[in-house]
Amino acid sequence: MPHTLRSVELEDETIAELEVIVGFEDDLAGEANRISNWLRGLPRDEEFGILDSARTTVAEEKQATQTGFFLSAFAALADPASRAYYDRKISQVEHDTQALLRLARCRADVLFAILHDGTFYEPQAAAAVT
Repeated sequence: MPHTLRSVELEDETIAELEVIVGFEDDLAGEANRISNWLRGLPRDEEFGILDSARTTVAEEKQATQTGFFLSAFAALADPASRAYYDRKISQVEHDTQALLRLARCRADVLFAILHDGTFYEPQAAAAVT
């Protein structure tokens, strides 16, 4: 519908700003294309579809998992139920690190149950957490 188009007079500054924005879009599109091509070119394990060059040892995977649960437990101390569990374990064990690891184990058990049962997480009251 060419008859609906109107001529617009733009200042040089506005045109320059639009050119910069378009340049950013072009850069992002080029970067996305480059990364996509790079990923396609990496060697892959035929059975699992994982990158051969990115494989980690079992020990590294175990350490990463433990670190993840430890950090998750540390972040969960803001939750009243998790904090009550942690405080209760502090009074039962010698070190606060052990209490934090027990909280991490509790969180791992909950995650396993959620995945196993196919249910959603439902927070419990602070007194109900064991």
